[in-house]
Amino acid sequence: MLAAVAVVLVIVGHFWLGRVSAGVDVLLVLAGYYVGARVLRRTDGSVGTEIWWWARRVIPALVLLLSASAGLTLAVQPQTRWEAFAEQTLAGLGFYQNWLLATTAADYAQAEETVTPLQHLWALSVAAQVLLAFLLLAWLIRRRAALVVVVAAAAAGSMVWAFLQHSDNQTLGYYSSFTRAWEVLAGVLAAFAVGRVRWPGWLSRVAAAAGLIAVVAAGILADGVIDYPGPWALVPVLATVLIILAGSAAGDGAPACAGWAGWAFALYLWHWPLLIFWMAHTNNDTVGVSEATAILLVAAAAAWVTWRCVDTRWWPAWHPILTGTV
Repeated sequence: MLAAVAVVLVIVGHFWLGRVSAGVDVLLVLAGYYVGARVLRRTDGSVGTEIWWWARRVIPALVLLLSASAGLTLAVQPQTRWEAFAEQTLAGLGFYQNWLLATTAADYAQAEETVTPLQHLWALSVAAQVLLAFLLLAWLIRRRAALVVVVAAAAAGSMVWAFLQHSDNQTLGYYSSFTRAWEVLAGVLAAFAVGRVRWPGWLSRVAAAAGLIAVVAAGILADGVIDYPGPWALVPVLATVLIILAGSAAGDGAPACAGWAGWAFALYLWHWPLLIFWMAHTNNDTVGVSEATAILLVAAAAAWVTWRCVDTRWWPAWHPILTGTV
């Protein structure tokens, strides 16, 4: 459910607040937690299975989004933007979208009709790069304690670098994998800590509530483009970790971080392109309440179809064929 809350914060920021919320930071932490938890459950030291698991959860939905976006680009975008869209598509498929945006000094502060419809994929690229590096470390370092130390050191170094870049080069700091790695690795460290935290039931509930309040407050009050990933990013990151640990201490396996994750991921993929394409179609940088509601309903429907048909039905049926092709 926490993933759904994070995506709602992202959508509210994009549609109504005209800025980036803390939702993306929460999603980066959760990405690290999901993969970290899976690695911890393995006893053979193999990471190839985890890479394959992550790819099959992400790539089919991503390909569907890119295909639909290509059709909408041809339909509503002027030809002068087709080349930029093609470049963004390759960056999305290659999971280097964040670096492309960093080198072009792209402004992610607010949605407008001239912004690329695939710009939001930068967060997916960051998560992919950092998690691939973590899986490589997990393969090289088989001792659990040593792996935790290395991951913690990497997270600390990334956090310090993020704080420095925040004042020196904020655009690069916002998109760089090196300045965002600590958020993903915080989720990995939370996965290591799960099961080792023992709190009374009442304290777990209080901690989870406090964490959720902090996440929502950070999403509403802070401007992600200006404040993140600087020191203010500690609020949503630590709050997310607190919610994860509170769920673990309560003995329920952190249910706030499960369940709706697949649908929330699909909704994150669809909401931004549909918003940008509508702005391009109307040649307007703002959307009214009725327009926003309609866009969100379409995005929610597209997310549901993606989740139910591509993720849970289409993929298992085509799994043997795709495995053989790869």
